[in-house]
Parts: sequence; C-alpha cells; structure tokens
Amino acid sequence: MTQGDVETYFSCGAWRNRVVGRGELPGQHASRQQAARVGSVIALARHVHHLIRYAGPGGAEDGVRVRA
Repeated sequence: MTQGDVETYFSCGAWRNRVVGRGELPGQHASRQQAARVGSVIALARHVHHLIRYAGPGGAEDGVRVRA
C-alpha cells in the first residue's frame, strides 16, 4: 500500500473509503460492492491502486484485493 492509494474497508458497521496517508473520504456504504464501485472510480481518476479489505465474521479483516 502506497501513499495516495484508495482503500475500501469495513468499520463501525459500514463500508468506507479512504486515501492512504490522507484520511477518510466522505460517505459510508451499506455494501462492499457499493463502496468498492465508488473506490474504483476514485482510484481510476487519481491513477492509483485500489485496495479492498474483506471483512470476515464479526468484521475482522479476512483478506485484501488490489486493483491496479
């Protein structure tokens, strides 16, 4: 993960996006798919990677997918 990459993650019962090293982006999403779509658009516009963190049972991190 590099400064400026976009990350989609699960926190406090909602899916969110943030820019690594800059903080959280506005908005929260009910599903991973919604948040990932928004994160992908932002990453493409910024010409950076998009990382999606998958939440397992209880919200624990279960894995990461990177989109270039």
